[in-house]
Amino acid sequence: MRLVGELNCRVPLVLAYEFRDGNRPQITNVNDALIEGLLSYSTNACAAFAGVFYWIEETLEIQSLVSVNLPDGFLAADNYYRGTDPLHIANIPPEHARVAFLEQADWCENQDYVAMLKAGGVGDEVELIFSDGGMPVAGLALFRPESSIPFRAERYGWEPMRAYFETTLRSHRQLRSRAAERRLTEQFGLSRRERQVLRLLIGGSTNADICDALGVSLATSKTHLVNIFNKLGVDSRAAAVSFALNLQLQ
Repeated sequence: MRLVGELNCRVPLVLAYEFRDGNRPQITNVNDALIEGLLSYSTNACAAFAGVFYWIEETLEIQSLVSVNLPDGFLAADNYYRGTDPLHIANIPPEHARVAFLEQADWCENQDYVAMLKAGGVGDEVELIFSDGGMPVAGLALFRPESSIPFRAERYGWEPMRAYFETTLRSHRQLRSRAAERRLTEQFGLSRRERQVLRLLIGGSTNADICDALGVSLATSKTHLVNIFNKLGVDSRAAAVSFALNLQLQ
């Protein structure tokens, strides 16, 4: 992989956005050195003027993202986070599911998305998709201005770089927590609802809190707790929480 410029030539402005109830993202504080480092390295190494890192849910929805140096208002464009762009994980064909270039994205209508990019001063985009356990879990989008050489024309080792980032991400707390969820499901048989209850227990929720959070009755919440205790082989809320934390569920 050819490096462009000095990796520490600047300190990028990094903003995080969290999705709330399907509304437009809100700016939140960033406290994730691994993701900030990945963004800083990739934008500098690939001569990208901006970048976005995001997590992918099992439903292929993008739930949160962190950006660096994006033009004002860029992330407010509905096309970006509602799955209408050709490089959204739900739209990328399997043969491009690791590295996808906007220049090649002829598998769906993309005129509106390209117009939105140009309005923000973006001329090209490349998407790197990261997987864990055979499922896509995160993505990285890099952007260049219209006057730049297209990403696809560069002789980078795109796949080795993607694989390196993917390996690095496996140490992230989010993926460790997802691995814990898979184990709770596959090894201990917890249902999706029971995993939700267990997460609430970790957060210190009472039975009343669980009822409010999930919209269930007190009797139903107690039934979930009994099922969780039985499946995990524990006899108290504290023991269930300790069990989950030992698996690194967060």
